[in-house]
Amino acid sequence: MDVSRHRLVSLGSPAEFQRVVAEGGRFSGRFVLLFARSAPETGAVRVGVSASGRAGSKVIRNRLKRLLREASRRCVEDLGPGADVVLIAKAGAVGHRLEELEADVRELFRRARDHLAAGRGSGPP
Repeated sequence: MDVSRHRLVSLGSPAEFQRVVAEGGRFSGRFVLLFARSAPETGAVRVGVSASGRAGSKVIRNRLKRLLREASRRCVEDLGPGADVVLIAKAGAVGHRLEELEADVRELFRRARDHLAAGRGSGPP
């Protein structure tokens, strides 16, 4: 497995999580909803992960969150440094494999990267 050049860390507080959702661009994939906002001061990719309550029990939601964290670790190169991201697993993600979620996250990271690179660090795409 290759090692990423970019640091991937967790969003620090619920307030930061909410700020990304409120101010960031929104991107919807097949299994994942992504919010992204530019954060060049951090120099890292900060990720917050959640799962829709409609996805099922706490056990199922926690599994989805673990899968999304791993998918974001694998795809961080597609986003680039200096971004805050929130990933929310949709109910349709239940029962899908890591590879499927990873493909969805990779596509969303690329769309978010293009959005942020165009100077639209916050607001809808």
